Amino acid sequence: MTSDWEAIIGLEVHVQLRTNSKLFSSTAVQSHAPPNTHTDAWSSGQPGVLPVLNEHAVALAVRAGLATGCRIEPLSIFERKHYFYADLPRGYQITQYEYPICRNGNLEFPLGNQLLTCGIERIHIEEDTGKSIHAGAFSLLDYNRASTPLVEIVSRPDLRTPDEAAAFFRELRQLLVDAQVTDGNLQDGCMRCDANVSVRRRGENSLRNRVEIKNLNSFRFVRDALAYEINRQITAWESAETVWQETRSWDENAHLTRVLRRKEKSADYRYFPEPDLPPLRLTTSWISSQAAKLPELPAASRARLQSQGLSFAESVQLVQADGLLAFFDAALPSGAEPVALFHLMNALLTPALHQGIASLQQNTIVCENAVLSALAFGELQLLIQQDVISHTMGRQVWELMLHEGGSAAEHVARHGLQTVRDTAALQKIVAEVLAQCPEEVARYRAGKVALLGFLAGKAMKATAGKADPRLLSELLRTTLGPPENS
Repeated sequence: MTSDWEAIIGLEVHVQLRTNSKLFSSTAVQSHAPPNTHTDAWSSGQPGVLPVLNEHAVALAVRAGLATGCRIEPLSIFERKHYFYADLPRGYQITQYEYPICRNGNLEFPLGNQLLTCGIERIHIEEDTGKSIHAGAFSLLDYNRASTPLVEIVSRPDLRTPDEAAAFFRELRQLLVDAQVTDGNLQDGCMRCDANVSVRRRGENSLRNRVEIKNLNSFRFVRDALAYEINRQITAWESAETVWQETRSWDENAHLTRVLRRKEKSADYRYFPEPDLPPLRLTTSWISSQAAKLPELPAASRARLQSQGLSFAESVQLVQADGLLAFFDAALPSGAEPVALFHLMNALLTPALHQGIASLQQNTIVCENAVLSALAFGELQLLIQQDVISHTMGRQVWELMLHEGGSAAEHVARHGLQTVRDTAALQKIVAEVLAQCPEEVARYRAGKVALLGFLAGKAMKATAGKADPRLLSELLRTTLGPPENS
């Protein structure tokens, strides 16, 4: 995107609600079941079948609205949206249009070292369609997903860059997962994003034709698809070509968007009130009861972590990593210092999770031959901060815990890994190291103070990593004396 142009971006995010049954029937929601094993007369479009609204879906929609600062409407109305979906056999979808359940919210989200805000225009409840499976010349239909409860969260067009849109989507997912509104599994389609984008020259007030990019189910796809589409539109306008208002798809392999259809207007959907469902009326007390069920949300978690000493960037990292914040909180009662615990998790736990050596299950580290609690990990950090063991020995203890289980204290005692603080013994090692490195000693004394780290490393290696690093550095400085010009 050149400096002469700006993008206007809004997102429509479809969120599968965390319910056991479908929106208008008691059939179980099972996304991985064999095709058409969890369908019923309603979702397969049999005539004469009436919808029965799922109360828990309404509760989750309200919690989504409360979490995003929306006004919860005491009166909302379901409508029929007439549009041909091959996998929605009734020929219409039940949704909310003129009177949605939530309006006028906003979401604060981190990007880099700053917090941005995007408005939420509306949240409405609707049913999902079935799934089409294309196999050569044939298309197969699976109605397991049909009538699964969804909310659609429509942002205001406040986003200006692909990175902002991806960051907004990431924060929204984290918010709704923490609020237990959705499982948030992007690969399974629990959250899908339609991105609307147009471009205009900077300083213009009017909006040009916008394009909708359908069904983006990863943060990277949102960013990449928008980046491509913005550049495509700028190129078209600068070449005096028309950018049509249309719906496009993102081809990840070819790294481009492709036309699906010209964009419909609301009149094309022929909305009218659903005659088989009465208006939905919510009392103030019932809405308050849903607010009371919300847990700590990402913005509050970040603020709490910063009050414990973590930086803004560290708090963002910890909140955005699935399961790590709960693990961190469960480890703190060990007495581990919060910032040091965060860094130890980054150094030891996160790599083990990424490499598949371990997995997190309800604040427990599960390995092939061991199960470790969050408290056990916190106790490892406590031994380090109490100088019972060094960081180097902490890594050795961690490897033993992963492969053998047991507590950090047990392995320290069994393998004799306590930090060496015998001043006389360490002084002897310092003298030997300095005798072996006369050139480095001379350069240090000449003012190359960075060589102290090299000499400390040599001395630490001579103790098999067991020396108290602070005591060792102090002995080195004392023995070497001050460098010139210090």
